[in-house]
Amino acid sequence: MKKIALGFVIGALVCGAIGVFASYSSYTTKDNPYPVTLDGREIKIEGYNIEGNTYFKLRDIADAVGGFTVDFKDNKIVLTTGGGDTPLSAAPQTAAAPSDGDIGLEKAKEIALNKAGLTENDVVFAKTLREIDDGILQYEIEFLKDNTEYSADVRASDGEIIKWDIDTERAPAAPASGDIDVEKAKEIAAAKAGYGVSDVTFTKQHMDIDNGVRVYEIDFIKDNTEYSADVRASDGTILDWDEDRGITMASPSTAPDESAASGAITADRAKEIALNKAGFDESDVTGLRVKYDRDDGVNKYDVEFRNGRNEYSVEVRASDGEILEYDIDD
Repeated sequence: MKKIALGFVIGALVCGAIGVFASYSSYTTKDNPYPVTLDGREIKIEGYNIEGNTYFKLRDIADAVGGFTVDFKDNKIVLTTGGGDTPLSAAPQTAAAPSDGDIGLEKAKEIALNKAGLTENDVVFAKTLREIDDGILQYEIEFLKDNTEYSADVRASDGEIIKWDIDTERAPAAPASGDIDVEKAKEIAAAKAGYGVSDVTFTKQHMDIDNGVRVYEIDFIKDNTEYSADVRASDGTILDWDEDRGITMASPSTAPDESAASGAITADRAKEIALNKAGFDESDVTGLRVKYDRDDGVNKYDVEFRNGRNEYSVEVRASDGEILEYDIDD
């Protein structure tokens, strides 16, 4: 599980958060998806993720770390050192012992495990946190079993499960006995368009499970047409077929209109920019495709790839490499 050490973000936040938020005002703000640790202990702190960067409120940082206070006076943000409450890091590193009205951490873990029908030996705990949320003292319990994550919020006063969630990461699809292989699926798809495998450029060849059916998702390009086929793995039947005419595949031999202009980027450079945006190397992804397109008078590259169960789509302007759109579909 990826974690963010609190100390890494404090300096940037104190020095430039206001300007950063102003410059990102046109982007979508999401809740911070990453756990935060303070002196090795996970803490509850609200954060925001904007274009891959994580931000926290100064007042929340002050409450968590201690040693300074935050105020707003005369249109100024005022930071004062030497004040503030006792930092969370000064609290015990383990959950408090059971007391009157508190079932305790071990009982909360037992309740969560029983809900999942598992034992402590079956799982790996990812989080065991005692916290107050909306005025309710509770235990936040998370654990992993195989490719499934379980999350439970257990009320400390009586052990009632307030919130329960199961997140199963779909395992990559794989051919079953008797299925055709991907090369056969490519041959079937190309033949549907009236071509041989060597006549086209494949941009996607991926097995997926759709409504319980194993299918190969095959995309390829010939001249200015992109073809997409869903081929059933069990017998090679084409379940879905699509043709998109009027596109141009970016390549050294098919450069965009702006290629003659100074500073125009190549398809390989667009691919590099998109992968860097997502934080991956080419070896980390599958289904990588780069397609040149023109939209509203702007030449751009559409770059798509997969990592795990996530699909990434990046639009890169051909003239200067600026990212026009970035999307993650999980």
